[in-house]
Amino acid sequence: MADAVGLAASIATLADLTAQILARMYCYFDEVRKAPEDATQLRGELTSLMVVLKTLEAAMREDTDDLEMRPIVRDCVEGLRTPIEDIQRQTAKVRGVDRLTWPFKKDRNVLLQSQIEARKATLMLALQKEQK
Repeated sequence: MADAVGLAASIATLADLTAQILARMYCYFDEVRKAPEDATQLRGELTSLMVVLKTLEAAMREDTDDLEMRPIVRDCVEGLRTPIEDIQRQTAKVRGVDRLTWPFKKDRNVLLQSQIEARKATLMLALQKEQK
């Protein structure tokens, strides 16, 4: 039970970080009318990740007995921590004139997106399993 609660708390922390990033990105998009396409794609990926994380967090809090998927979910959550924290750091630095410039080069943006997308897909499968 404590393991499920701890995992749910890790998921909640990651979801909160994702929400903070999304809030910054929406401010960025408000200030820059034509945001770069790669920034828009990353925002979409983060938005869907946040939904998956919040849904998975609720499922973990409700069903503390299902041990089968927990190691997979934990690995995904830990794997997401690095790209999410990287995005968090980079978007937190955006101030003054720099707020008009997207902080990631295209190749870094694509890498972050693919890291998030792959783990999000695994979390979605775990969520499907959890809800059956």
